[in-house]
Amino acid sequence: MSTASALPPAERLLPFRYAESFTGGSLYWLPVDSFPIRTAERQRILPLLTGLVQALEKSLKAQPACFWSQEAMSPSTPERRDRFFDDLYRLQPASGYQRRAGQVLQMLDGDQLVRDVQALTGPLDVAKYQHFLSFWCTAVEVDYFVENYFGYSFATVMLLANSPAAPPPVKLPAFLLKHPGFKPLVEDTPPEALAKKMAAAGHPFGKMSRELFGEGFARPSYLKAMPFIVPDLAAGDFFSQGRKLTDALFTLTPVYIRESKVDQGVLIASREPLHELLIELLAAVPEAGVPQKEVSRRQ
Repeated sequence: MSTASALPPAERLLPFRYAESFTGGSLYWLPVDSFPIRTAERQRILPLLTGLVQALEKSLKAQPACFWSQEAMSPSTPERRDRFFDDLYRLQPASGYQRRAGQVLQMLDGDQLVRDVQALTGPLDVAKYQHFLSFWCTAVEVDYFVENYFGYSFATVMLLANSPAAPPPVKLPAFLLKHPGFKPLVEDTPPEALAKKMAAAGHPFGKMSRELFGEGFARPSYLKAMPFIVPDLAAGDFFSQGRKLTDALFTLTPVYIRESKVDQGVLIASREPLHELLIELLAAVPEAGVPQKEVSRRQ
C-alpha cells in the first residue's frame, strides 16, 4: 500500500474520487448517474466492484460479508423482493439490524402497526415497519451478489478478518440423497451453503458489531438478542462523527463498501490507502471504469 505522503495523482483514480481532506483513513467515492443504476452504467462499474472485493479478499485474507437492506423490498418494487425470495436458498440470509450514525434504534411499534392495518386500503408495505432490518447473505458468491443486488442503493459489503473456517458439510446417506421426497430439498439447499451459514452464526462479527455500534439503543435489554448491527453510513458521517466513528468502523472491518443514495454513489472506506489496488483494477479493464465524458476529456 502507498503511504499518504506518496499517493499517486487523483486523476489516475478516475472515476473513483478520493477525499483528500479525510484523515481518519482513506475514503473513496464512485459516483453513479442515478439509482437504480442504468444498464450501461452497470456494465461499466459492477465489474470494478467485483474485482475490488475479490482482490481485497485475497490481499487481506478476509471474508467478504454481503448485506442487503429490508428497505429494498417495498411493494412498489416487487421485482427486487421476488428476486430475494427466489434466491433464499442460495443466499442463506441471516437477519440483523442496520443503523445510521447517531440513530436511536427502535423496535417495531406494534400498536402503530395494528392501527395502520385497520386503516388499510391497499397492500401493506412491510418494509415501512422493518426499515432497520438488514440481511447477511451468508452463502452468496461475491460476483453473484454484486451483479444481482448492487445498483439499487441497498447493498453493503464488509471484509471480515479472523473468520472461523466453515464446518465441513454434513455427509448424508446415499439413500436419502436419492429419496424422491428429500432430493429436491438437497438440490435447493446445498450442505455447503448451510455450513457457511453456521460459520457466520459463530463469527465474532456479531458480538463485535453490537459492542461498537449498539450504544444508545432504545431498549438496551434487547441488544444481546440482536445477531449483528450493520453501520449505515454516508460520506458526511465520516467528517461529522469524527474519530469515534472511524475507530469503531475500522475495528470492525478494514474495508467498508456501501451504496449511498444520499451521496449518489458507492462509498469505499478503508483503513489503509487503496490507490494502487484501484489503479491496477482500472488498468486491467482500461475504460470499464471511466465514463465516456472522462475519456474524451483525456484525449
